[in-house]
Amino acid sequence: MLNKTLWGNYYIDTKAKKVVNGKHGHGKLKPMFVQFVLENIWAIYDSTVLNQYIYIIIFFLLIHYL
Repeated sequence: MLNKTLWGNYYIDTKAKKVVNGKHGHGKLKPMFVQFVLENIWAIYDSTVLNQYIYIIIFFLLIHYL
């Protein structure tokens, strides 16, 4: 079931604990692919790449003002 619903226009309703199709998936529900795959990739990217840039900027600022 996950294979069919992950790639389609399906949403997961955590309150009702069921998968709903695109006609009923409105409001704040995110598509299943976004919820299960993309959000995790974005979290990894945010914690590694973006934080690394912040440390590089701070390092260069410290070197410049010392």
